[in-house]
Amino acid sequence: MIEQIQNILHESGISLWRITETDKKTAELYYIKKELDIPRFKDMKEYRVEVFRDFTEGEERFLGSSTAFILPGMDDNEIRRSLMDAFRAASYVKNPYYELPEGIQKPHVPSDSDLKEYEMDFENRLKHGELMNPDSIHFDDSQKFQTLRQHRTVYGGGGIMPDAFVPLDTLQYTRFHRQLAAKSIITDQSLR
Repeated sequence: MIEQIQNILHESGISLWRITETDKKTAELYYIKKELDIPRFKDMKEYRVEVFRDFTEGEERFLGSSTAFILPGMDDNEIRRSLMDAFRAASYVKNPYYELPEGIQKPHVPSDSDLKEYEMDFENRLKHGELMNPDSIHFDDSQKFQTLRQHRTVYGGGGIMPDAFVPLDTLQYTRFHRQLAAKSIITDQSLR
């Protein structure tokens, strides 16, 4: 489905976009004479497609965005219409232009071979002190912004710095214990 959406985006000339796939559980409940007769539960996917539109008015450059929700039952024409409506709506959103970061989110882990990369990311963050000390976390100052109402500092480009930093508790569990927990060995053995 993601490939189908990407193809339609390319065919429609939309070059800036972000797709988020969400698993949802839905319920259909059928009642007869005020009593539940048939409950049906389904797992479904929803695709949130955020499209961006780079445009200028006079001397000012803007980057507008809008969102379309795509469901698996939609055909190509319905998807195209929804995406084009979102693309048109993005021209009414006049955010000052900013560069979109590339690849903020880590890819979904489909197999055990890619799991090692995730484990190494955690280990590297631990070695660099990011889980122990807030001063070890560095953000790109070129993407530093202030919120309008409370004047809080936020950063573009991914990453969130909480108001209160809570370091990793290393006293309660050893590294060996954390490795066992990460591989679900402790949980698996306790359920047998």
